[in-house]
Amino acid sequence: QQITNENVRCFLPCPDGTVLVGGGQGLFRFDPQTGGMTRLFEVAENDIVISLYRDSQGRTWAGTFLNSYYLVGDDGIRGSRLSTQPNANVGRTMCEDGEGRLWISTNAGIALYDGLTHSIERLLADKHPELNQHKSIQTLYPDSDGRGFTALGLTGIFHYDTHDDKVSTPAWAEELGIQHDNAYCMLRDERGLLWVGTSQGIIVYDTRHKRLLERLTTAKGLNNNNVFSIAATPEGDVWTGTDNGVSRIVV
Repeated sequence: QQITNENVRCFLPCPDGTVLVGGGQGLFRFDPQTGGMTRLFEVAENDIVISLYRDSQGRTWAGTFLNSYYLVGDDGIRGSRLSTQPNANVGRTMCEDGEGRLWISTNAGIALYDGLTHSIERLLADKHPELNQHKSIQTLYPDSDGRGFTALGLTGIFHYDTHDDKVSTPAWAEELGIQHDNAYCMLRDERGLLWVGTSQGIIVYDTRHKRLLERLTTAKGLNNNNVFSIAATPEGDVWTGTDNGVSRIVV
């Protein structure tokens, strides 16, 4: 009665076996053992929880559409709101680099979190003006070696090396000709395959042999070509979230 499938936007499994659920009615905790759903906090009118993230320190962050990010306390109570620049209000995604630094994306761009002031003061684009074209970042995908992350958004794909402070275009994105396309999500699986969700379906790239393996669209069974999320199961199957529901890909 508190939450419906129409307004669920994100999930986050918790160490105690419960699951955090974010959406238009706020943040909830679902207990699979009892089937109970408890509201942790409400969002402001017309706001919505659109992202959830747990960092290496065990802190839980709730990103909202109108009020950037909130820290969620151990007791589940919404904590202090992250201070951001004006108009940097959409808390869509974040990730950590190998040095434990937290990088945060808002609709104003990507910035580094300052834990001392609980704020983000300077955008990455202030130092790298070429990133001014990349405002609507959908996903920050950390490198396996901790040296940086790949950013995917509505104006294309780029890589940022946090160690050397260097912006570049991933070679695979340039090779596939999608460096300027709408890109929402990506996944590297254990087979060495790179799955990239775009507004034109899924691109499957073989990173070991550096070749395009497949382009998956509605013509090949996807529910919709707008692919917003990708996840793999331990068995190797791939699940995707689209505009028209969920698709399962058996590899």
